[in-house]
Amino acid sequence: MITLHNWQLVFSKIGARLHWGLQHGRDLEGWSPGIRLLDEWFYFDRPEPRLGTAQLMRYFPPLAKGTGIFHYQLSAAGVAAEPD
Repeated sequence: MITLHNWQLVFSKIGARLHWGLQHGRDLEGWSPGIRLLDEWFYFDRPEPRLGTAQLMRYFPPLAKGTGIFHYQLSAAGVAAEPD
């Protein structure tokens, strides 16, 4: 999705480029032992009638997983986080 976004900038006057993104929510956990993924969801996980035909994107994984919300727990490295 980053490559696609940056390609669209060729035709845009904004010029804001994305430099990185996550393939999977768990990717960030490898940065530090204090980062833990609690939950993730994507806009097209559940049917939403108000989206009309746009909800058909949920059947195409590159589009369905293009924008998500990730919930992380952050704690100091080496310090055990309290369970939820």
